[in-house]
Amino acid sequence: MIMLLFTACDPGVSYSRIVQNDSDFDVKVFIAGTIYSRTDTILIEKNITKTIFTDHGLGTVYDFTNCDFPKDSIPMLIYFNDSTKLIPDINKLSDWNFRIIKKGTFDDGGVCECRILLTNTLLNELQ
Repeated sequence: MIMLLFTACDPGVSYSRIVQNDSDFDVKVFIAGTIYSRTDTILIEKNITKTIFTDHGLGTVYDFTNCDFPKDSIPMLIYFNDSTKLIPDINKLSDWNFRIIKKGTFDDGGVCECRILLTNTLLNELQ
């Protein structure tokens, strides 16, 4: 009975990785999945925001503050302008912004996200 009580109180965390495309260009996100042994290409049209990865687990939102992918990470590449240019390394953690959307009780659990913002300035520098 006591074990059931403690497992029922484990804090749940929901984590999302989001690409916010505020540019005038459509971009493609290429995700090489090691977890599910598959690859995906996600089109993110200009001025659109899309969630490209979600994770749910136990712990606190502070476990995700560095915006790193969990074990068995998913390397990503972003292309724009009909796949002719590669945006600089999207796996560079300092380009992602961490935000807590909802805190759990006593800093346990909650909802958080890491977001990268693509702008015309960034994309024009690559042309």
